[in-house]
Formats: sequence, structure tokens, C-alpha cells
Amino acid sequence: MRALFSASLLNAANLAVRFATGLLTNKLIAILLGPAGLAVYAQLQNLQAMLSGIAAAPGQSGIVRLTAAAGDDGVLVQRAWSAALRAILALCVLVVLAGVVMAAPAAERLLGQGGLVLPFLCFVLSIPAVSLSALLYSCANGKGDIKGMTIAGIFSTVASGLMGALGVWLHGLPGLIYGVALGQLVLLLVSYVLLSRREWFSWQYFVAATDMPALRQVMGLAGMTLVAVVCVPLSQLAVRHLMVGMSGWEATGHWQAISKLGD
Repeated sequence: MRALFSASLLNAANLAVRFATGLLTNKLIAILLGPAGLAVYAQLQNLQAMLSGIAAAPGQSGIVRLTAAAGDDGVLVQRAWSAALRAILALCVLVVLAGVVMAAPAAERLLGQGGLVLPFLCFVLSIPAVSLSALLYSCANGKGDIKGMTIAGIFSTVASGLMGALGVWLHGLPGLIYGVALGQLVLLLVSYVLLSRREWFSWQYFVAATDMPALRQVMGLAGMTLVAVVCVPLSQLAVRHLMVGMSGWEATGHWQAISKLGD
């Protein structure tokens, strides 16, 4: 009972920090860039969720399950983590290549400005950082290290939020995209620094040789998460795209502000 209460408090603290950071960041964007900037930021968030979700699928709920089931069996943990890392790196290459190829039409259609191709490319190149961070959090979750995962999550949220806020403050909309990209790198750095010090962490589990049965098992479990990580952000991207075509970026930004309060 005490463990459940402690985990609930830690989770509440993490959610509170995420809520406050998101609210302040969105408020700053609304002040400096107006409703249109808020709508573009929402598009970026959904793109990040979808692309990183695809790349990180092998290292999410499936790894939590396999790690928890393995317990203290280092061999099973090693097979799962090394397979997940290799699968994530392979998917990251595919996602980044697709993002680079589609950078120009994506900047024009989803962000509304063809001149944002270079910032968008930087944003796409930072996607692997989010995916690798997700793997670290799943490993911590599977090991039952709720405290370490929460502390890392709080510091990462604040650090990445500050990067986005600093970017929009210094350079407007392009700065916002650069800030989001840099924030994703900071997210990985902070997560790694904090979680690599935990007693359960070992590089040997990630870099050890893997086998095809373990890789197939990880990818099979990854399939469970792919539908959710693609459909939810993709539907939101589509809704905003339709709203922009019908009412423009300003009206879409007002809708996004109300939607964010609802969230």
C-alpha cells in the first residue's frame, strides 16, 4: 500500500510539472507568435509523437513487459534490451530518411511555410533522441524504478520546455522549431545522465549480441503500440489541416488553445 501511494505521489508530481511546463510554453508562444504559432507548435508536437512513436515502438510497452517478466535474470533482460536497441536504431534510420525526403512538402502542407524546410530537417534529425529516451524510460519502468523514472521525467520536461521557450523568444517560429529539436537532444542527455546512475543500468545489456527469436519477440510486441502511436496524432494533424484550409491558421490556433485547456 505504501509503495502504491508513493508511486501515485511521484506520478502526480510528474504530471503537475508537465502540465505547468506545457501551459507556460504554450502561453509564451501565444504571446510572441499569436494563435497561428500555437497551431504550428501543435502540429510539431503531433509530428514528434507520431514519428518518435513509430521509431520507439520496439522499446515501449513490450520492453516494460519483458523486463518485468525477466526479473533478475540478466540473460533475458540482455536479450530484450539489445534487441530493442537494434530495432529502434533501424526504425530511426527509416523515419529520418522519410522525413528528409518529405521535408519540403511537410513544411509547406503541415506547417504552412515552405521556408521552414531547414528547421524541419533539424527537427526530423532529432527524432532518434526521443526514441532512445523512450527506451530508457521503459527499462526503468520494467525494473520498477518509478522514482528514477519520475525524477528523470521531471528534469527532462523542464529542460526540453526551456529549450523551446528560449528558441521562440530569440528567433520566432524558426527558433521554436530549432528549440524543439534541441529540446529533444537535451531530453536524451538528461534522461541518460540520471538513469545511467541507477543500479539496474548496464551498458552490457544494450550492446550485447542479440538473436532473431528475441528480435521477433520485441517486434511482435511493438505491433501492439503502432496503431495508437500513429492513429491518434495523425488524426489530430488531419483535423488541423482541414481547419487551416477552411478557416486559416489564426482560427485553428484559437481552437488549439481551447483544446489544450481541455487536455
